[in-house]
Amino acid sequence: MTILTSHYSDAASQARNAADKTADLWTQGAQGLTTLIRPLPQIDLIPAVERYFDLVQRTVNINRSLTLKWVQAAGTLTGVARDQAESAADAVREMPASAGHVVHKQAAKAEQAVREQAEKA
Repeated sequence: MTILTSHYSDAASQARNAADKTADLWTQGAQGLTTLIRPLPQIDLIPAVERYFDLVQRTVNINRSLTLKWVQAAGTLTGVARDQAESAADAVREMPASAGHVVHKQAAKAEQAVREQAEKA
């Protein structure tokens, strides 16, 4: 039984040595590869981020300004429309009085014409 255990122990030891050698070879290969590749330059992203947010802020300011101008223009148009509607309403209110006056004048003329016809007859 000890012979069998010793064979298993030897096989496990050889497998472990092979795994260790493989790991060492991978490590050496990776280190060799990193010496071939130039180090990447450090990039400072802060100025780019600041420029982006400056652009966003300018866009917001422009949109705010345009929206305020549109609202002011709409308020002005509403005021003009309200003024015209009020003047049209005033004209409509005055129409019955003027129409009544015109009808009264026409009735007076008709009455005058009837009197003249009666006098001639």
